[in-house]
This record gives sequence, C-alpha cells and structure tokens, in this order.
Amino acid sequence: MNTKETLLNFLQQPLDTADGIFKIFSKLPGAQMHIGHKPGERFLFIKGHRPDAATLVAHADTVFEVSGEHEIVEDDDVFRSGSSCYGIGADDRAGCAMLWLLKDMGHHILVCDYEEGTHDDAPGCCTGSKYLMREHPEIASVINRSCFIFEFDRRLAYAKRREHYTTYNLPVSTEFRNFIESNTGFIDDDNTGYTDIMELCTEVCGANICVGYAYAHSAREFISISAFQNTYELMIKLLSGVLRRFPLVN
Repeated sequence: MNTKETLLNFLQQPLDTADGIFKIFSKLPGAQMHIGHKPGERFLFIKGHRPDAATLVAHADTVFEVSGEHEIVEDDDVFRSGSSCYGIGADDRAGCAMLWLLKDMGHHILVCDYEEGTHDDAPGCCTGSKYLMREHPEIASVINRSCFIFEFDRRLAYAKRREHYTTYNLPVSTEFRNFIESNTGFIDDDNTGYTDIMELCTEVCGANICVGYAYAHSAREFISISAFQNTYELMIKLLSGVLRRFPLVN
C-alpha cells in the first residue's frame, strides 16, 4: 500500500470513535494496549528495537461526532470533505497514517486517545497522554530516554504549502532545532496550540511535525497529499540515520 492509499485508509475510519484506529495498531507485534477507568484514558505503545530509538506519536481521536461513513473527495492534490457540516479528521488520522508508514523502522510507536479538548465526557485535553505519564511511569521512562519525540499532528502554516514544525514552549535546545531544520527544511512556525508532547516531554526534546492538513476542526478541512508525501520521505531519511539524544535544556 503506497502513502496515498494508506492516508486514505486512515481518513476513512469512523470519525466519532477511535476504536478502529486502535484495532489496526493492536495487530502489530509487541503492541501494548492500556486503558484506564475514565473516558479517554487510553493509549497503545510499541517499544522499538533500535538502541537509538526515537518516539513517534499521533492521536487517534477527532473532533467530529459523525457516525457511519463520511464522504472524502479527492480534488487535485487534496483530500477534502464532501459535506458542509464536518471535515475529514485529518487531525490526527493523518498522523496515525504516518506512524503506520514508519512502523517498521525500529522506533517507539505511541498512539494516544482524547488529545482533543472537545470531548464532553473528559475534562481538558491530552487525556490519554496524561494517563500514560501518571499511571505508567515505566513507559514514560522509556519515552524520555529515547533520542527525541516527534508527534505528527501539525497543520500547514496558515493553510499554505509551507511545511513547518513547532516545539511550543518546551525548553528544547538550539541543537535540536538545527537538527530538524537541517534535515527537513521546515521552519519553526509558532508555538500556538497544545498537543501530547507537552505532557510527554519531561526530560527529552520533542516537536510537532507538519503532516499537511489545514482548517482542522471545520468542514473546510483538507489535507495536501503532496505535503503528506514530502513529510514521509523526509522522515524516512531522517529516521534511518544514526541518531543522538537531545535532552531538554532544563
């Protein structure tokens, strides 16, 4: 299955539940599913086998409470919604598709639930990653001993074909920023928003990497197929090399 087919397959999963996403990843060797007592306390972790493993993250939930099939239209270089009421869930099903494409590289794989803060039955956001850090310190330790954390959950900058990354207000090193920028050509766009790396990164640097979607959380949402492909190709090259660990500055 090529990158475009993989992306479409993940976008076609039901928008109102992450069950299908977790079912896909749970079939992989070494997959560990962890479920807490409260809504959204759920994540799946696969420990990598490389001594220089990074941690690759995406979240399985969307903001759209649409049951049944939803219409996805391919329009030149984009996938968009055929509805005027809801989008396509590229935030963050595109990130999940990216993890699937990178799953055989030997890095740690982490899929979290309830990253979005729009769920009525769970307060706040990043419920799954908060649950991991609170209740599973052994996995939190593995993650923070890895070389770095990349989450694939970032939009195109201002809906233009301008890929970027962000580290929010994490105290990452200049060396880490240089590492990303020299290997991708991406720019640090801004630090707005919040995602799982803000919970996960307690000792190691992390960044949210663009996967090519725009206008998330709205019916105008779309994803650039070529931007997704570009990030995939850059990540294959970057993650194939010998990696070093980037600790947080403080």
